Amino acid sequence: MTNRTRWLISISVLAIGLAGLAMPTRAERKFPSRPIQMVIPTAPGGGTDISLRMLASLVEPILGSRIVIVNKTGGDGTVGMAAITEAKPDGYTIGGLWNAPLTMTPHMFAVPYKPTSYVAISHATSAPLVFCTKKDFPASNGKEFIAELKKQPD
Repeated sequence: MTNRTRWLISISVLAIGLAGLAMPTRAERKFPSRPIQMVIPTAPGGGTDISLRMLASLVEPILGSRIVIVNKTGGDGTVGMAAITEAKPDGYTIGGLWNAPLTMTPHMFAVPYKPTSYVAISHATSAPLVFCTKKDFPASNGKEFIAELKKQPD
């Protein structure tokens, strides 16, 4: 699957998910009738922030509404995640974040939310991780690296 196809699928799923979150109390209310706030629990300029800003700009014309980005940093994403889970469940506050505040942080620290406090609406991006060492390090792959660590545990 190409990156373009992944982006189109992500945009479609996000737009459908946002529309599905709209639970108007009156039948005549149009969703969205005001800007949607996307809380990103990272500082501006990082990979999560940049990719979600790009995604938001692609979804805005589909929704016919602006998506306002709000960066809420702190506590490895818990400050932003708390803002997301404490927001009124009306579809006007969504979160854009990586998996750590959802999967790892709650097992390591006390957090102000539970796994039942949120629902995922879309997988937006994937980011491969690269493991690097200094060029003259005596290992050039994972197995050699582990063997080298075992030889010199300190």
